[in-house]
Amino acid sequence: MFNLILQSANDISLKTLMNSYEKTLIENAISNAGNASEAARNLRIDKSTMSGKLRKYETEKSNVALLQPVLQ
Repeated sequence: MFNLILQSANDISLKTLMNSYEKTLIENAISNAGNASEAARNLRIDKSTMSGKLRKYETEKSNVALLQPVLQ
């Protein structure tokens, strides 16, 4: 994965790469935890931070099934 990022870095901004990595981490955390609240705990971020990130990436993704769990 990181090799691919390094190969693509010449064509993509750091901000774009960081957003992509963050989005992947969040998707994987939700998938592993089963819900956004537990994923937030596992990532050691506040629920409000997770909620904001879910809204941010929801607008960027056409299929938002993983990014719409209800925060409890």
